[in-house]
Amino acid sequence: MDVTFETTQGHRFNIQIWYFSTVRRIKESILKYQGIPMEAQQLFFMGRELQDDYDTEYYSIVHGSHILVVIRNGSSTIAESHTSDVHVVFSVPSLGRSISLNLKTTDHVAQLKKLLQEHTDGAVLADQVTLFFDKVEMEEGKLLSMYNPPIDRMEVKVVVTQSPQEEK
Repeated sequence: MDVTFETTQGHRFNIQIWYFSTVRRIKESILKYQGIPMEAQQLFFMGRELQDDYDTEYYSIVHGSHILVVIRNGSSTIAESHTSDVHVVFSVPSLGRSISLNLKTTDHVAQLKKLLQEHTDGAVLADQVTLFFDKVEMEEGKLLSMYNPPIDRMEVKVVVTQSPQEEK
């Protein structure tokens, strides 16, 4: 099956892999065809980091899937040193509107929540929202680049949760 890979620098390439290939085997193919050392590769699919011992079936990778390749360079990653812009549209059903922001791929999800709070004048509190991209919950400690955002328009759904005080 053909799978598309894209680095955080925007380099896109396709590699044909076998159904049920392990992530380790996929990394070997990337080494063979792109020359990226296996130990420098960090692969992400649907917001999840891929672990070497699991296979494509475990992660639901199918023909035509897109996988993000973050290339580690020593203790830092290229994703952290390379910045590009991404247009993010937050869909906020509880407010009945959307909010558009131009952000950096090096922004953390926690930063997105704080920006959302600022742009709603506190109507949406950072500690009371969960963000979803492509039906995947975005984790606070992760960079935006780890979700392989399309540069033209990344649509993020905002779900507001109640605080424990409101539930009493």
